Amino acid sequence: MSEHAKVRSPWWIVVASILGLLGCGATTVFMFSVFIKPLAAEFGWSRGEISAALGLSSLAGAISSPFIGSLMDRYGIRAVLIPAIVLFSLATASLGVLQNSILMFYAIFIIIGILGAAQSPLAYAKAVTGWFDKNRGLALGISNIGSGLNAALAPTIAQLITDSHGWRAGYIGVGAACFVVAFPAVVFLLREPPTSAKAQAVNPIAEADLPGVTAAHALRSGKFWVLMLILFLAIAPVQGLLSHAVALLTDRGIPADVAVSALAGVGIITILSGLTVGFCLDRFFGPYVGAVFFAVSLVGMALIASDAPAPWPFIGVLLCGVNIGVELDLIGFYIGRYFGVRSYGAVYGCVFPVLPISVALGTATMGATYDAAHTYTPMLIVFTIMLLVATVLTLMLGEYAYPARARDGVPA
Repeated sequence: MSEHAKVRSPWWIVVASILGLLGCGATTVFMFSVFIKPLAAEFGWSRGEISAALGLSSLAGAISSPFIGSLMDRYGIRAVLIPAIVLFSLATASLGVLQNSILMFYAIFIIIGILGAAQSPLAYAKAVTGWFDKNRGLALGISNIGSGLNAALAPTIAQLITDSHGWRAGYIGVGAACFVVAFPAVVFLLREPPTSAKAQAVNPIAEADLPGVTAAHALRSGKFWVLMLILFLAIAPVQGLLSHAVALLTDRGIPADVAVSALAGVGIITILSGLTVGFCLDRFFGPYVGAVFFAVSLVGMALIASDAPAPWPFIGVLLCGVNIGVELDLIGFYIGRYFGVRSYGAVYGCVFPVLPISVALGTATMGATYDAAHTYTPMLIVFTIMLLVATVLTLMLGEYAYPARARDGVPA
């Protein structure tokens, strides 16, 4: 029996993706702030020295993503993902026995960055895209619920363990939790899509017959670089804003507890907007859907940049949060529709580095602007313009090269 025939319904792949993303590589990013003060107190490191580890990890992940995507195209998703989950969990837990060596701390985070890239939305988007065509948008939207839950639960769990048993137990506990949640889901539920190299070995389909282009062809396409630019222009402003949201809101006279509640609201909006965009992508033209969601964040950013009094800055942050729930959905969907599934992993791997780079630049420019001008307003104006350009460029993407036509759960 072929591997894809074993799956009664392709929706089990979505369940596996939710659980896999709940324990994915982004966990170390979401919980990072919990450990800054304990590490500083234990080893005497500055916050800048500690934060540099996350930058190195993001850089390692960005560099390795294209190669990891190519490996998944060639050897299958599970062949890369299963060992990555094991090693990522062990690397995270190993921080619990860390000694006073900043270089060792950096080395472990570089390893975590590489393994996290293998255990990222790249793998699950490739699996979902390979199994779904007609309902691809909705399937991607539902699967990315795992990312939203991870963002909400990882820091909470890490903080609870740290408060009761110390920061070392916190790292060990989170590493164990990632393994317990993600490993069984991938082993027992995730299966290679019919278009994958491993599935073809069972039910041969010539690679040239798969719908799509090679990664090399995609990189020579102007649309590929326009898509990269759109993602950067959409991600950097919102991530930059949210990384400074509490400080910005309190500067505008909003109480700290209310400011923090805005981030909690963004977490809820992330899940809802991800489901909504997935539903819409299957029913309406994708660039129109993306442009609408980007425009909502554009309005939110403009409200904040206008220096309007409370509660408008609070509302603006919530509107910008709509973008957080659609980025990964749009990345996965657009790649499949414009470049096909032939080299999906490699193409996605080349696009994915935009995410950590955008986060880093958006956060850094917000901080630098405040240090220089003692206000965030100049950068907020730039961010508003960036979102406007992203919205216009999205509307100009053009017709799909590979529109939906196959039945879900079977080869195209």
